[in-house]
Amino acid sequence: MRCLLASALLIAGLAETVNAQAYSCYRPSEPRIPSGYTATKREMERTNEEVNQYYLDIERYIECLTKEGQHAISEIEDVSKTFKRAIDEFNRR
Repeated sequence: MRCLLASALLIAGLAETVNAQAYSCYRPSEPRIPSGYTATKREMERTNEEVNQYYLDIERYIECLTKEGQHAISEIEDVSKTFKRAIDEFNRR
């Protein structure tokens, strides 16, 4: 019974924590690459600018994902510590 209660508390705590701290990492859309056979010089120049911006946007996206992962690890460590304390308190009753 204690194991069942402990599992239910863990699941409820994790769901609440995840809902409270959500990151918003948005993956940028890939630029449309024109055909080299039919594109004008201006289209290729514009595409070059879009590809460079896409590169910068992807770097920011990866940084966001990294921070999100680090936050999630920290969060689960905190949840685990809190839950362990709750289990210890429960078992001492």
